[in-house]
Parts: sequence; C-alpha cells; structure tokens
Amino acid sequence: MKKTSFILALLMAVCSITATAKTVKMSKATLLDKIKGGWAGQVIGCTYGGPTEFKWRGKMIPDDHQIVWNDTRAKHYFDKEPGLYDDIYMDLTFVDVFEKKGLDAPIEEFAKAFAPSVRNVVVLNTGRSPQLTAVLNKLDELDAKYPGAVVSLFGYTEWLMYAKYNLDRFYKYDTYIPSTFYYNANSARTLQLERNYRQWFHVPMMIAQPSFALTGYDHAMYFIQGIKKQGRNFVGTGSIVGEQPVQTPLRFVKTAKGGYRNQLLQLIHYTFNRQIEAVTY
Repeated sequence: MKKTSFILALLMAVCSITATAKTVKMSKATLLDKIKGGWAGQVIGCTYGGPTEFKWRGKMIPDDHQIVWNDTRAKHYFDKEPGLYDDIYMDLTFVDVFEKKGLDAPIEEFAKAFAPSVRNVVVLNTGRSPQLTAVLNKLDELDAKYPGAVVSLFGYTEWLMYAKYNLDRFYKYDTYIPSTFYYNANSARTLQLERNYRQWFHVPMMIAQPSFALTGYDHAMYFIQGIKKQGRNFVGTGSIVGEQPVQTPLRFVKTAKGGYRNQLLQLIHYTFNRQIEAVTY
C-alpha cells in the first residue's frame, strides 16, 4: 500500500495574516474560551449540516424537513461517519505548526509538514478563486525552496471555471476535481456540436459550467437511445451500448422514495504529463 501524507491546504490562514491587524488585549482564559468556542462551532456546524450536504443544491431546505439534533449527535457521527469532519481534522496539521512556532511561523516550518518521500495530498477547503490562487502561490514558493516533494491537489467542482487560468499549475500539482460533468473544449465532438449549434440557432452556446446546451443534449440522447434500444424496459439504471456523453454521463439508481438519481461521479484529473482524464465512479 502506498503511503500518503495528507496536508490541509487551508493556507488562507497563513496567507491572510498581516502586520496591520488590530491589536486586542484579553486574558489567557478568555482567549482559551474563544478558541474552544471556535472548535465547538466547527464540530456543531459539521454535525448539524452534514446530513443535508449536497441534497438541496441551488435551493432552500424545505421548512418541513426536520434535522435530528440532540447531545448524542456529535459522538454518533464521529463514530459512524468520521469523514464528515474533514473541515476539522485537516486543520490540525497547521494548528500544530501554529502552536509550536507561532502565528508568524515561516514557510520553512510548514514545508516540514510535507513528506519528501511520499505523496502529499493537499485539500483546500474552498471553491473560491482568490483562495485557490493564494494556495497555488504558496505551493510554488514551497516547491522553489524544497523541490522534489510530490503533491496532489484535491479541490472543488468550481475549480473547473478557473482551469484556463491555472492549467499549468493544475498539471504541476496533479490536481483532482470532483464533478458530475466535464466540458472538454478540445474534444472534436464538442467542437462539432458547438458549430452545429451556431448554425442551427445563429448564436453561440451560453457560457456556463456546466453548459446548459450540452447538458440538454446528453440527457436527450441518453433517453432517446435508451428507449430506442430497450423500449418499455428502459429505466436508466444500466449502461447503454454506444452511448457516449459529450459532457454529462448518466447512470441512475432507484431511491427509497420511488424516484431515480444520477449516481455517476467523476474525478477530473490533471496529470503530471499534461493530460486530462476523467476517472469515473
């Protein structure tokens, strides 16, 4: 089994500390209480929000949906679904450096958290572009001072929107982006479909992630081919021979409440040898 070093890429904290910060005086007991409150807030937030994560994308959670909450919930999820607390345990690497070397710890101290002989997985806990850029800059600085460390960067679907600005560094840091879709601007099929769209509708496709036009095309082709080949037996749960989506692959599973949900997930992988591959699950 390959050994892997997991490093939190919450380098935003490191990048945002400035000498112009306002000075506030408080007792050690007060500071300790605030720190404990911050950690408790993270635990409560993960515990309370975790069961609803990704289930109501783009809309509000219905008022009639009850979230179970009592004093057993945190221990329950720590025991049953510890991965829910990645926002917390991934912070500990940098907290350890802060504790030992102070908030103004030099980059050399953070570099020591990277193992030179194994792969380091850097997890950035945000999908926002400014924080991504700050972390990429920090990784470049680390790489310049300590070349040879192998880094794999794991991020958010939103990063696909910034790929054209960060492509070289996505390749350099072996970046993985989870997504249910992937728009390959260099694909011959994609380019031909875009040309056809302009010819048919006299306007280019709307720029969006994911592309609305390609999403509609993939859905239509999936169901048309499925019904054509399987007739009334088609329910969308199996593979369709010859079905090749342009952007959005589909594989449905029946839910407990009677509907169907697309379960297919991809990791868009920007490799060291400057290739882009879609690893499908």
